Amino acid sequence: MRDTGYHDEDDHDTNYNFDFPNFVAVIPDWPSPSAQQFAENYCKQALQNSSMSAFCAEQGNVDIFSTLSQCVEDIKLTGDPDWASSALNTMEQQCSSAVLANVSMFEENENGTLTPPQAFVQKLCLNQCSFKGICADGECICNDGWIGKDCGVVADTAPVVWDLKRGGLCDIRQRPCEKVNVFGKNLLKSENLTCRVAEASFQNGQWTKSGISFQTSASFESFTEIACYLPPPKVQPNRYHLPGDGTPSYGLYISISNEGVYFSDELLLIIYDSVCQNCVEDSACSLKDGSCLIRGYCFQDQDSNPDDWCQQCLSSTNTSEWSRREVNQPPSILSSGNITKVQSDSFTVMIAGHDPEGRPMSFSASQNLPHGLSLSPDGFLTWISHGPDTFAMDIILTDQCGAQDVQAFTFSTIPCPCNNNGVCVPSPGMPIGEGHYDCLCQPGFTGPRCDINTNECQSSPCQNNGTCIDLVNSFICNCPVGFIGEYCATFDECSLNPCFPGVQCQSTNAGHACGDCPPGYHGDGMTCTQLPSSCNNKYHQMKNSGELATDGIYMIDVDGQATPVYCDMSRDGGGWTLIVTSKSMAGWDKGNVLSYNEGTPTTDADYSILGKADRIKISGASTNVVQVM
Repeated sequence: MRDTGYHDEDDHDTNYNFDFPNFVAVIPDWPSPSAQQFAENYCKQALQNSSMSAFCAEQGNVDIFSTLSQCVEDIKLTGDPDWASSALNTMEQQCSSAVLANVSMFEENENGTLTPPQAFVQKLCLNQCSFKGICADGECICNDGWIGKDCGVVADTAPVVWDLKRGGLCDIRQRPCEKVNVFGKNLLKSENLTCRVAEASFQNGQWTKSGISFQTSASFESFTEIACYLPPPKVQPNRYHLPGDGTPSYGLYISISNEGVYFSDELLLIIYDSVCQNCVEDSACSLKDGSCLIRGYCFQDQDSNPDDWCQQCLSSTNTSEWSRREVNQPPSILSSGNITKVQSDSFTVMIAGHDPEGRPMSFSASQNLPHGLSLSPDGFLTWISHGPDTFAMDIILTDQCGAQDVQAFTFSTIPCPCNNNGVCVPSPGMPIGEGHYDCLCQPGFTGPRCDINTNECQSSPCQNNGTCIDLVNSFICNCPVGFIGEYCATFDECSLNPCFPGVQCQSTNAGHACGDCPPGYHGDGMTCTQLPSSCNNKYHQMKNSGELATDGIYMIDVDGQATPVYCDMSRDGGGWTLIVTSKSMAGWDKGNVLSYNEGTPTTDADYSILGKADRIKISGASTNVVQVM
């Protein structure tokens, strides 16, 4: 995007150096006394014939001949009588200022507003219509064959041009060269004001049109100046990176027309790049000393190739092609040449380098890298080897233009100094690759080399006079009698022997628990009662019909009736009575037993045998087989 402060205006030009020679001014003189007399008469006649002169003379405070000497001097200097119009304009301005300053002369219009006198307003015509028309109510009515606001232009004729601004030279380094101002006369402020442009090139010692003509827009600046708008310039200094050749300078023939039909003579505009071009009006441009013209683009001496910094413009060597850069300082490797690590470690370290000109650099090795070692072009070195290893090699740092620095590097591994299976870790804040390591100790060890066993008994963890025995990363408390637990903090109720002799005591969070009673005993483990040794001790034999019952047959009172049963104290290791009744005794069905576990039973009160039992359990699948104790 173009800088908005970059304009085609005189007051925006920069970098001009003026060094005027000591010229002696030549004062012009009249070629003859008659020429001077002609000028005086011509100026007097011009002032007297002005429609304003009579009105101004009547005011009494305006000297219509005060500008006579100015008129005569202008004609003497230019030799052109048309300059009398300048003196006439000056007289009219003096008169207008005097009239407008005298409010007493104002007249009241139909709206009651004071306005300048109508006789004055009607005579205000530009340049007094160039003496080629009549001033009526402030406007010119031109004579036949004359046109323009001041009747100063011959009808059906082209404007007359005599120069371009800045002598027809436009330096693309100073201005964008998108318009040029043309000076001339017979210019009209017309809607059809037009410029015509034709490209030109210097051939055979002269500028020649090299392209078709085309029209562009124009703007009216004054009756002696218009601005022509130009197509985008072909000189583009900042497009070297694009394909094709550039253009260091070229010409444009410029002509103008008031109505787009009759065009003036052509003036030459030269657009150029002043970095390498010397251009003068109407002549060919030449190559400046101390510059290069490469592919149609201008470069100063020592300028770098935009596409390759290693090439530059060296005008003393070649002005049309790039030369190898004269001065290229080599880079330098800044890192130490010793790389050290423990055998088990892997790391990435950056090799530091510096280029004095700040140009890109690339790292490489002088040989094939050993297994486990890699080096990136930007200097990141990775070492993944896990065994003992020591070797040397050169690392090369090359800059953009091929200058190098070579440094010998030694790579070595060291054993990890940590004891007791400690692990080597890089020391925080220390450079990587210089052998700086700390030990990460296994639990139970401490010290710089993990050779100190941590004393877990140091905090006296054992309570109630327990004895602490230090282990690796642990300890054991030998508790005194009456205390148990990891820290001897729990009172051991079993130490009071609360269980029946021979019954195992188990300490619990709630206190203690006793195991089962010994064989031949029953109870809760704290109290155990010896069981009967035989059925006779449990049940008394009863006589049936006056006869002694058969061995093993006992009469059990059931519902007030003597019921024969068979007693066997050998079931389930002894202590249990197996009672078998006839199938007719359905009341013994296990379905009528309200509780049949090894605790105190709950029985149907109708069955007295069950009520006498200490414990009951069902024996087998038979509905008429029950074990009682």
